[in-house]
Amino acid sequence: MKATRRIALVGLGPHARRIYYPLLEKYAENNAVDLPLVVDVQSGQQDVQHFLSQRSLRPASCVFVNNNNRYNHELCATTSAALQAAKLDGIILSTEPKAHKPYLRWALEAGVDVLVDKPVTVPFKFGLDLTSASQVYRDFLELSDLLHDSTSNVLVQCQRRSHKGYQFIKKYLTQVVSQYQIPLSFIDIYHADGMWCTPQELFHRENHPYKYGYGKLMHSGYHFVDLLSWLLEVNMNVLPDEKRPTTCEMFTRRFGVSDFLAQCSPADFTNLLPEVPDEAVQEMHSLQSQHEAGQQAGGGHQMGELDVFANMQFRAKPRGTQTRGPVITTCSMNLQQNSFSRRAWWKPNKDVYKGNGRVRHERLNLQVGNSVNIQVHSYQSHEVNKATAEEKLLSGAGNEHHWEVHVYRNAAVIGGPSVQKFTLKDIPEQEDEQANLLYQPPLSSTALGQPNGKTKGRSNFLGHNEEARAKTFRDFMQRSEHHSHLDEQNLTCRLLAELYGCLAKDAQGETPFTTFSLPSVRRTHSEAASSPTAENFRLSTETITTAHNGPATGQHESVQHSQDSTIKKGNHTLAAAKEGLWGKADSARTQNTTSSTQHIVSPTTSSASTNGQSRSGKPTVKGTCEPYTQGQKKSSYSTNKSNQTTKPITYKKATFSPPRHLPHLYERSYTSASDWGVDEQAHALTNCGVTGGLQ
Repeated sequence: MKATRRIALVGLGPHARRIYYPLLEKYAENNAVDLPLVVDVQSGQQDVQHFLSQRSLRPASCVFVNNNNRYNHELCATTSAALQAAKLDGIILSTEPKAHKPYLRWALEAGVDVLVDKPVTVPFKFGLDLTSASQVYRDFLELSDLLHDSTSNVLVQCQRRSHKGYQFIKKYLTQVVSQYQIPLSFIDIYHADGMWCTPQELFHRENHPYKYGYGKLMHSGYHFVDLLSWLLEVNMNVLPDEKRPTTCEMFTRRFGVSDFLAQCSPADFTNLLPEVPDEAVQEMHSLQSQHEAGQQAGGGHQMGELDVFANMQFRAKPRGTQTRGPVITTCSMNLQQNSFSRRAWWKPNKDVYKGNGRVRHERLNLQVGNSVNIQVHSYQSHEVNKATAEEKLLSGAGNEHHWEVHVYRNAAVIGGPSVQKFTLKDIPEQEDEQANLLYQPPLSSTALGQPNGKTKGRSNFLGHNEEARAKTFRDFMQRSEHHSHLDEQNLTCRLLAELYGCLAKDAQGETPFTTFSLPSVRRTHSEAASSPTAENFRLSTETITTAHNGPATGQHESVQHSQDSTIKKGNHTLAAAKEGLWGKADSARTQNTTSSTQHIVSPTTSSASTNGQSRSGKPTVKGTCEPYTQGQKKSSYSTNKSNQTTKPITYKKATFSPPRHLPHLYERSYTSASDWGVDEQAHALTNCGVTGGLQ
């Protein structure tokens, strides 16, 4: 009999109602979840209570925090007492990120698991200055230190790490870069999510706000800073020392509120949108005048960014007499909210972030030297669930679930077909993803948006990104050490801090450029002992006096990489590269490789894990397992604080036989999901059954 996990939900806004609450209800149907507590703010009490009255799952109690206390450094006594009394196994943080840190600290000190929405934190008093930018990374360091002394399992909801399309791209890149030792040389990331806000919304809204000094980077932009960090792992994990990036040069610019108001004036709003009230026009003029006056007084840059444009070059260590190392990877990142939208009304809808005309366009362009080019294209023409009859007929670009990848190869050099195109239906779920579905509700048929969690089939599917969120939720429930573990956010949080550091310099009239040494992609316990702490960390812009003198010295000296010592820097026997999904390595090129078993970096497991131990010294949980049982302590990791040794908990595991439906894509053309056996997998998922491949 499977145990019931006691989970608290903190923050029940539009996002949590759309994603987390339906998942909680589905797990509750299987007696896998109990909801003892919901926490929200007093201003939303009536709305929250009305929502809960219509749901099949209702919390035992609710706490409504005074709005004036929502962003305090410490939890108020009432909230803290309620959390303690609930005897929790886990907590989901879906609040405004300025409120994350005190809840994270409480959970880490109490040994309670956490699933937290991105970003990990936002400083309480955020402004476009170097102190605030530094605090972004200092907060991470502080929480990481607490984590290493805690039994909590903390996952960050960065769904592209769980997205099966991006996982296959990462796996293929790892194989190619390992096989040929040519780095991932170019990364171009473009994301636009059509956020057409009125001046009133820009200055006043709480859901994904701008008024606190941050914007796109802490909104959807965080996912793409994290995607960059995650893809850089390929180079940092499998390349030899002389090719491994150790420093970054970054130049960043922004498009802000004042720029937007110059592009789209109050008069433009009245021309473009119908029925704009006269009093709204007057308010727009007033807000614009106040903002311009503040800008002239030096405070105009305190509003958050709408768009961010960054160019980066990641360099290896200097060679010989060089003062700067060679460029290994060049990156261009263009993140926009001032972009194509379907909004055609003045009064905002209730969900001002994802229900107000927002349309997503996403593109990724990757180069592996002269060998491989991979492009991702994902373009919507309308808001989710708001397609016209004509738009519903779209099967490619314009469809709300459009996502496809194009692969171009120098076939004469690395083998395989010269060009291929895939959609998500062509990519089966990974074996471990299938095995982990033993006790959970089916991901693909969960009606995330339906009242009472009722399932009405695939027509209620919210999209591939939301399915990836559900996978992270599942791993949180199973206590799996996920590839979106808090420690995996080390490089992401550092890049984010440096991006805001550049924006701060721009706001102060300085050149928005910086050079800094890269931390490792994940922060291990050993690194925590030697790297900067939350107390002494400063951005490189505050300590480096010359931009081109190579790696910084002192506390910013390049951190020793903690990659698995079994990774070989040179020849790699990679059967997957020869027989993998997206290409066939030239057999002649593998004749000189060693015949011994080599370590292949998996996109879903930490390369720092050896001998069953994880990066933090905790046992790595792989495959599937029975949910945690009531007889266990809050964590499935039993830690002896006196000597810091760990004792793993024994799980029941399922083995998954290699699926028989993974032929080479280049041997013939696949036109339907059934060609892959996906229908069989979907049937197994829908029924939460044990297939023949599971023993």
